[in-house]
Amino acid sequence: MLNEIVQRFFLTGSSVRWALQKPIVEHLLGNNLGRVLDIGAGGGMYALHKHRKPNTLFVRADAQDLPFGDKVFDTVLCTEVIEHLKNDKKAMNEMGRVLRDKGTLILSVPHPPAPYPDRFHIRVGYTLEELEHLLQGFRIITSASCMFFLFFLLLTFRWHFRQLFHFSPPILPLVYIERWKKWGIPFSIIVKAEKQCSSQ
Repeated sequence: MLNEIVQRFFLTGSSVRWALQKPIVEHLLGNNLGRVLDIGAGGGMYALHKHRKPNTLFVRADAQDLPFGDKVFDTVLCTEVIEHLKNDKKAMNEMGRVLRDKGTLILSVPHPPAPYPDRFHIRVGYTLEELEHLLQGFRIITSASCMFFLFFLLLTFRWHFRQLFHFSPPILPLVYIERWKKWGIPFSIIVKAEKQCSSQ
């Protein structure tokens, strides 16, 4: 009950992703996922909800050195992870290695500038051009954006509010305005890409 109240009203990283990013990611995922790898599943936003299957397994592993064989997954989902990694290129190579030819990659990353300093990020984010360069061996099918200027203002307000009061403000409903009106540059980019056929 308390968790549901937090998800509906309080502006947290997870609640904002649930409100703005999750609908886009689920639309891009579609329904025919096959065998799925969710890298950086966190609290299970995707793995524990719409796409959960009876044989769901949770594995703690390094995205830069995945403990799976070659070409064993049909879909790889990686949301808000690679900006935390020392070697993002190696992680992308690993995703390509475990993904079958013509398999689908859904990748989301923050877009600079960041609304506040994040000590857990090694990189502030990526532009679409930087992602295109990083996604060698993939063909980008489509891209989408979310978390625009209003989100940026609300997240900046949240950061200052938390510094003073040590909890998040109950302003999450305001982010839904973004579904109808988008201003400025996005804070998050989501791409759907297809792995190109390899000789391996």
